[in-house]
Amino acid sequence: MDTLVSVSSIEINKCKELGRIWDELYKESAASPFLSKEWQLSATHLFRKQRYALIARKGDKVIGMGILCTRYSNGKLVAFLNRNGHDELDQVWMEYNDFLLHKEFEAEARLALIQFCYEEIEFDEIVVGASLKKALAPFNLYFKKSRVEWHSQTYQVDLKRFYDKSDLLCSLSSNTRYQIQRAEREYSKLGSAQVERATTKELALSWLYDAAPHHIKRWSNTRVGSGFENPHFVNFHKGFIEDLYACGKIDLLRVSFGGHTIAYLYNFLIEKRVFFYLSANIYFGNTKHAKPGLVAHALAIEHYLKQGFDTYDFMGGESQYKRSFATQGEPISIVRFQRDNMYMRLENQFRAFKRALFSKAQNSFNDSRRLIVTGGTLNAEPNTKGNLPQYSQALVCQIEINSSKKPTRINQLEYMPARECDIRASTTNIIFKSASLYKNLLYVPTETEIKVIDIRTMEQQETYSLPSFNDLHHVIRQNDRLFIANTGLDAVTELDLITKEVNHHLVLENTLTRPLENVDYRQTASTKPHLAHPNFCFELNNEIWVTRCDFMDAVAINDKNKRLFIGDGLVHDGVVSGKYVYFTTVEGRIKVYDKATLRMHADVDVKIIAPEFQGWFRGICPIGQGSVLIAMSKPRKSKRGLSSKQQSTLLLVDIYLKQIIQIWDLGELGLDAVFSVIEVSEK
Repeated sequence: MDTLVSVSSIEINKCKELGRIWDELYKESAASPFLSKEWQLSATHLFRKQRYALIARKGDKVIGMGILCTRYSNGKLVAFLNRNGHDELDQVWMEYNDFLLHKEFEAEARLALIQFCYEEIEFDEIVVGASLKKALAPFNLYFKKSRVEWHSQTYQVDLKRFYDKSDLLCSLSSNTRYQIQRAEREYSKLGSAQVERATTKELALSWLYDAAPHHIKRWSNTRVGSGFENPHFVNFHKGFIEDLYACGKIDLLRVSFGGHTIAYLYNFLIEKRVFFYLSANIYFGNTKHAKPGLVAHALAIEHYLKQGFDTYDFMGGESQYKRSFATQGEPISIVRFQRDNMYMRLENQFRAFKRALFSKAQNSFNDSRRLIVTGGTLNAEPNTKGNLPQYSQALVCQIEINSSKKPTRINQLEYMPARECDIRASTTNIIFKSASLYKNLLYVPTETEIKVIDIRTMEQQETYSLPSFNDLHHVIRQNDRLFIANTGLDAVTELDLITKEVNHHLVLENTLTRPLENVDYRQTASTKPHLAHPNFCFELNNEIWVTRCDFMDAVAINDKNKRLFIGDGLVHDGVVSGKYVYFTTVEGRIKVYDKATLRMHADVDVKIIAPEFQGWFRGICPIGQGSVLIAMSKPRKSKRGLSSKQQSTLLLVDIYLKQIIQIWDLGELGLDAVFSVIEVSEK
């Protein structure tokens, strides 16, 4: 019989063995340096109010621990996991926060500790972070309300992919590589490059103090400030270095050319992973193209490559240099998980009111763009017998957006099939799905046809309809061939426009296709359940790829081993623009990948930065450096007959600042569902 996990709590000042127990568990964990005894017991010791040590045991074995600090803030009792809850004290800034967990029992220990917090510890809300998704997600099993306080992206360099610095530089964009090499040439006039590690803790502290004025100069007048202006920060890191430097768990690096220091780097080391904590860059007046940060990280990565490290972790925080170097990354957040009580409900209502006022006051889009938006109108007829489609009219709207809250309708095409020649099932939706442009022709599918529309006149030019068409989602034209996301067949259907030859590319290997002979799938309302739900085709590196919604990925149709895993929900889109491929998830994630390397470039959660939008997200259009338009469809009635007051909406998002710049209401256009947003030239 499996031994149950038990959890207890004790005030820290009454637990004399805490340091020993914590240190023993840390050795059995896969935790970051921020959960070491030296970090935790030093950082939380700064706060002398209510501090509890939580200890999870499986029999006599300790498998999980955490420290909770509680304090009153604005009339509510707030608990903080492994933090103090005071900005000044927490400026030491920890990431990868979590309970300290035995690596063999991570999931059950974490869940038991969360349950204990929920049932046994008194507080109105608990603040957890900065943490990854695996640490945060289980809290949602107990706390039904949450609010994201801070959200960013972590970035890592997989050092195992590179042989040396030259190999690393070849993986970077040509612009980043040019900036590094140009700066190195200029620095080399001072002498040869050198990366030194402080050999003693005394020298490490000396270098840390040397770095301080340069760090203050860079960060002093910013929102986050410099920790070196905070005595708690300075004293904490002095103690941390004194405790751990001799153990080889900390590096202080000095990067120089000809004896002229250009940067200091303060890093933590765990096994074969480097955690970059902070840097101080030094600028010279006579170096025109100075890039001390880029150059220092390139040389530091080379330094750790030679030592056999596997990962160089930039951790959280949005910066261009991190995106330039990174081969991978994932989101990181600080989240407040809230109990459902009157105080928290009132606070959330007040916050929603403030957001509404703020969003109405925003109006910072000073450009104009002409767009094509495709979708459809919800059926207004009562569907008591269940024999009517959810959407009764397909729409293509050509609009212009500018600083006004309402888009300007330029032209539109409404489509409803003539009943006398309509062979579709009665419940088949009448809607335009995701479209693509080929010269001046818009190729757009209904669920059973491909329509070709001249965008200059908004008139239909041609229609393609095959018996194999069912629940079409997208189409692209490549020369004289169409590639169609034929969702009902779990295939990409290739149609040669000259020979009319048809080829079906199954989106799953080793699966049988649905029978094609003597079957007209246009007359079938649905072939669900779909195995993969392919929904968007795109060309990448001279190959056709398709986004597979239910697999949360994209694959090359002729080689399924070429796969990009996207994750985080049901995936749509795959818009190729410039150097990047843009995906959405229906829950509001924007995920951007470098099309050459398939590395993640950016990740934005719209429902974190704008939680008031609760519809189905799909349709994305990049319109400039770091700016994208993303569409949200009007929420449909729930199974209980409840409907939302929200209309379909177009949002302009800055993917680097993670901000909503402006919104436009699409509801008045008749677009309840939106599938694609495409920018068009006004010529």
